[in-house]
Amino acid sequence: LFNGFQQNNIIRQNRLNYEAGKYDVEKVKNDVMLQVTSNYLQIILNQEILENAIIQQSNTATQSTRTERLVAAGSIPELNLFQIKSQLANDKLAVARAENQVTLSKVALMQTMNMPVSATFEIQKTEIPEPEITATTLSSTEDIYTTAIQNQPQIKSAEGRVNSAMMGVRVAKGAYLPRLMLSANISSFYSNANKMMSVNGVRIQNVGYVTNDPSQLVSSAVPNYSFNHYPFLQQMKDKIGEQVMISLNVPIFNGRQVLSNVERNKVNSKIAQNNQQDIKNQLRQSIEQASADLRAAINNYNASKEALSFSDAAYNNSDKRFNAGLMNTTDLLIQKNNLFSAKINASQAKYDYFFKLKLLEFYQGKAISF
Repeated sequence: LFNGFQQNNIIRQNRLNYEAGKYDVEKVKNDVMLQVTSNYLQIILNQEILENAIIQQSNTATQSTRTERLVAAGSIPELNLFQIKSQLANDKLAVARAENQVTLSKVALMQTMNMPVSATFEIQKTEIPEPEITATTLSSTEDIYTTAIQNQPQIKSAEGRVNSAMMGVRVAKGAYLPRLMLSANISSFYSNANKMMSVNGVRIQNVGYVTNDPSQLVSSAVPNYSFNHYPFLQQMKDKIGEQVMISLNVPIFNGRQVLSNVERNKVNSKIAQNNQQDIKNQLRQSIEQASADLRAAINNYNASKEALSFSDAAYNNSDKRFNAGLMNTTDLLIQKNNLFSAKINASQAKYDYFFKLKLLEFYQGKAISF
């Protein structure tokens, strides 16, 4: 009837643990979502690098054909052809490496999604827009943290664990209070040794004599008893017993067991609070790191775009000078490789910027979309 509200508090504690467990599942889903997003963007980046490598190889092949004609005509030395052929071989190697990176990034995505690795696996490619500086980019880490602490599941899970631990203290303290118990008992039994007695008529039997005259016999009707099989159900019905008890248990001395249990739960509550603060600190640090990474990515992206623009102009000018016979093959190939590296750096900076921007938006409770 009453046990210091322990049963009710245990139910509340289990409900809090259940809710915290659901938030733990949400945290795992978020981690998988971020990993899938990262792997997906890595595939698109590697495909873009592969496309640039193929274009690089095609351009070098065209230059090789043109150089062969010029060497045959005696316009340039044969060394130029050897240099172009060497560059073409390097370009083919770059294509092979880029193809391998595309394959590896697809494998990583399939494994993240717990899919069997398949050679026919393809993604639906999304055109990633050029990153733009938004309000999210310029938001302070404090503003982002204030928003994140309201929507991130790991924070809600930690809060639930704290409340559960505090409820555990209340459960332990309930043992200080008296216990009022009401119990009822109903029982029966069966034995194959039991027999059912029945009366089959009566008989006249001498039971004594008159005190003053022994010759005068005294007779009486005596029942004729018989003992037959006692059926199971009949025994259970006939031998049923009922009992109702009410008791009051007042704790006086229990070897400090209740006190120790209360102190133990208080320690667990303190641990849960410390864990909650650690999770909050980790979230703050993650946001601060993500914000710093985003600002660095912005600078890297702008610098890589500028480098790409100058590398493209330098290569176009070098190509014209080479065709006019004013530049040797070595210098042209240097400009060509510089342009290829600038394209790769620009692509990497673009996708790095895009992912870090989406990561900060995620901390603000926004869905990741392309």
